[in-house]
Amino acid sequence: ADGVELDVFLLKCGTLVVFHGSGGDEEPGLLHQYCKVEGSILDYTAAEARNLLTFNKNYAEFGCGPDKITHPGDQDHYCYVETLEEVLKNLRDHPEVPSNFSIKIELKGPGTALPAVQLVQKLNMTHRCHYSSFEHSRIAEVREHDPSVITGALFADDIPNDFVERSI
Repeated sequence: ADGVELDVFLLKCGTLVVFHGSGGDEEPGLLHQYCKVEGSILDYTAAEARNLLTFNKNYAEFGCGPDKITHPGDQDHYCYVETLEEVLKNLRDHPEVPSNFSIKIELKGPGTALPAVQLVQKLNMTHRCHYSSFEHSRIAEVREHDPSVITGALFADDIPNDFVERSI
């Protein structure tokens, strides 16, 4: 692979986490399908998400199969929700991840733009990270904070005639 796309949420404690979830921008980070609990990832702190949420290892969208997301020696707690900082450091420092490996950060939910840009800058990873969102105001906020970054506007359905202007 040449890169990875990460869905990023800002939790109520102010920590950015990587989580897919369902629900779109109207109800971001819904947990029912992924974790078999009601609510949203936004209802948790990072510590609560890590310690309380257990993934539904049989959910069909996890294409790798349940044996790949079950931690050896801990069959009750499968994969856990990692912070964006943990994921970025892992990608930056892992010996098998090339330095030109692209990281696409999809900004999900409110308040994600500025903390994501600040974290990427703090980790000296601006050259590797790109930002995208279906909520185009988040992209504008990213570019406000760092005009040099690569951004992308995402569209769910009909692509408007001015999609190029919206994307830059």
